[in-house]
This record gives sequence, C-alpha cells and structure tokens, in this order.
Amino acid sequence: MKIKRTGTLLMATAMTLSMGLTVSAEDSNRYPDVIRGSWYYPYVKNVSEQGLMFGYDSGEFGPEDKLTRGQFATILWRMEGSQSSENDGIFPDVEAGVFYEEAAAWANENDIITGYDDGRFGGNDNITREQVATILSRYAKMTGKTVTKGNINDFPDADQVADFALDGVADAVGSGWITGDNGNINPQGEVVRAVSATMIARYSSDFIPSVFETMPEKYVFSSGAGGWATQMTLADDGTFAGQFYDSDMGDQGSNYPNGTVYICDFSGKFTQPEKVNDYTYKMSLESIEQEKEEGEVEYRDGIRYIYSSPYGFDDADEFYIYTSSAPISELPEDFLSWVYGSQNMTTLPCYGIYNAGGKLGFVSGY
Repeated sequence: MKIKRTGTLLMATAMTLSMGLTVSAEDSNRYPDVIRGSWYYPYVKNVSEQGLMFGYDSGEFGPEDKLTRGQFATILWRMEGSQSSENDGIFPDVEAGVFYEEAAAWANENDIITGYDDGRFGGNDNITREQVATILSRYAKMTGKTVTKGNINDFPDADQVADFALDGVADAVGSGWITGDNGNINPQGEVVRAVSATMIARYSSDFIPSVFETMPEKYVFSSGAGGWATQMTLADDGTFAGQFYDSDMGDQGSNYPNGTVYICDFSGKFTQPEKVNDYTYKMSLESIEQEKEEGEVEYRDGIRYIYSSPYGFDDADEFYIYTSSAPISELPEDFLSWVYGSQNMTTLPCYGIYNAGGKLGFVSGY
C-alpha cells in the first residue's frame, strides 16, 4: 500500500491517545483506572457514553468498588429518563434528600425493587448477582423487553440460587446479561462496578465489544536491543498513530556534529477485524499517511534528521491480531521472532499484530 503524506503533527495525536485524562461521557475511555486491554474497559465506556454510570469527583471510575442497591436503582432510573414517582416515603430507611430517594420510589412503584421482608429498601447494602438478575428481569417485564429463559442447571452452583431469584437468574443467563463467574453463577457474590457496567451494557444495548476495544493501546516493533523502534498507539475504532525512530550518532558532519536520526511520524487505519479462531483475527490496512516526505532532511540542534517510511508496514496488505494466551505452537515463526523470549513460552503473554506480508510483528507490553 502506498504511504501518503500529511501535514498534521501526528506525534501530538499519538500523545493525546496515550494520555490518561479526566473524563466526560464523550471521553469515557479516559478514566485513569480503566485501562484499554482490561476486560471491563469496553463496557465501562459503553455505559458512560449512554449516561448511565459515571466516575467519581476524582475522575476515577472505581471498577473494583462494590455497588449498592441504591446505586443500581439509580442506574435503572436513569435508563427510564429519571421519572418522578408518587410513591415517596414508602421505605422507612430511605431518608429525604438521599441521592437514590427518587430512584427507590420509582423502582418500588413499578414493582422492580420491592424491598426486604421487613419493609426496608437497603439502599446502602451491597447488591448481589442474583438481586441484579432479578431486578433486570422485572425491569424487562415492565418495559416489554424480549427475554430468553436460560437453564441455570447448566451451572454447578445452581442450587445456591435463592427461591425469589430463580426466575430472574434464568432470564439473565438465557438473555446473556450474566455469563458466569469462573463457570459459576455465584448468586450471592457482591457486584462491583465493573461487573455492573458489563451487565447494564449487555442489557441496555445488547452490547458486544469490538476487537479493538478489547486490545491494549500501545504496540512496539523494535530490534529489542535499544536500537531502532516503531511505536504505535491504537484507538477503539482501528485508527492508529505512531513514530519510527532510529539513530546513528557516529554519522556526523559539519552541520550535524551530534549525529543522524531517522524518523517518521505516521497515522492510519485498519479495517474491522474478522475472527479466524478463538485467538486470531484478520484485518487489512485501510490507509496510512506520514507527516514528511521520505528522504526529506532537516538540521536541528546539531542533528541531521532524515525522514523515512514507517518501518513495520512494509508490504502491508494483510495483518493478523493474536490475543493474549494464544498458543505459541500455533503462531507463525516469523511473528514469534519479534516476541522476546518466545522460545521459552507456551502461550503468548501479550497481544500481537502481525504484518504477514512483511513478516514483521508488533507486540503490546509484557
């Protein structure tokens, strides 16, 4: 593929992509504690963009923090447009002015959360997986959402599901809102915010993450010995930006006593990947552009800069993504030659992007 030239400052783009910034709903993939490559990243991004879950005042999302019944009621209440209710004061333990007051009243009025047997709402209690399943099932019935009844007996801990939750857990399993916790339902397990985001994304939008959203951001193709390197930052939509860098400090002249540097700032986009097997995806290079014309020369601070093409994209027509834990024995030797220590591995410790035409490989950190 021919590499095009662009006049934009692409390294600034790459730096912006890699920085952890305070978030808004529009920039929901920038919670500093929600890193691209974490299993919950695309789900947190999805619910943030929908305006259903937000981070703390500190800017963090708190993926491992427990979720309370009041917080979960508030999420569903937001999904219904924060409707008002005539049912205020129904729960003796819901104080006036507490953040989930209206959500609790709305949930009770619509028979979504009816409270405990003793009449309490339990807004500050950590919510369990079977409670979430039951609440989502009731909410689906209220809104007319189509559900699929699953067989909870496919799970070894099905007998641990409380009687009140049997119907709701079956709906949640069959509809894909809950896919299991290490092979179990774990009905009494307390739900953290990352898991809640996942369940809500699956429920609200039948969300399935794109491959790019599940991958780490940063990739390197290098000599592995501190010499030349091509660094690439990959975005959620398959666009990327990066820089190739190499130096020869011994290549000097009167205008460049501090040596010579070969450099290329570039950006581009991959096509949407197609699944090959459980650990391999195939894609193509849709476009690539570089900031400076190849062969252009500049002199700055006693250094000669020679602009080159982005090494790693030679003969770049067909690319393969290899996911973490891919079997080493089933990966191409040409790719593994760029994975340091692969001869001592049984599974890939990182994500890889393999340029099959050029027989060149980028890897994420490991």
